[in-house]
Amino acid sequence: GLVISEESSEPGGFSFPTSVAVDNDPRSPDYSDVYVADKNNGRVQVLTAAGAFVSMFGWEVNKTKDETPGAKQAEKNVCTAESKDVCKAGIQGEAPGQIHEGFSIAIDAASGNVYLAERVLGETGGKAAVGYRVQEFTATGTWVLEIGKEVNQTKKVNFCTEQEVE
Repeated sequence: GLVISEESSEPGGFSFPTSVAVDNDPRSPDYSDVYVADKNNGRVQVLTAAGAFVSMFGWEVNKTKDETPGAKQAEKNVCTAESKDVCKAGIQGEAPGQIHEGFSIAIDAASGNVYLAERVLGETGGKAAVGYRVQEFTATGTWVLEIGKEVNQTKKVNFCTEQEVE
């Protein structure tokens, strides 16, 4: 009979997967890996074509690094099977690199970079607000930039990079 997978925040488990993309560049070391936008877990998971867990990225998905004093935010935001670290669901939010309701994912075949379209819930002037953005991550989960209406709140422009966040 049909086996239904239960909702899970464990590596390889999902809570409302919304979009899937495959690295289809035969020159890429990640060729045929599957990238899944895991909406309710606030993360993107990477699996082999056979479904084995490779890695995940999202805000503080690496529980081991999150509990390590002095660990950098970038270390907390990526968790791999190879590291043997404990991985968990990400913390959703609107900050650069946080993933909130990712609903569409694509991979740039030339660079391997991952683009995630998402709906973001936040506050504007003390009132609840809904916005949309696209975030770019490297194939290994490092945040690169985001694009969306005035995502750069300092300059009031539609483009924000790590240098501008600092």
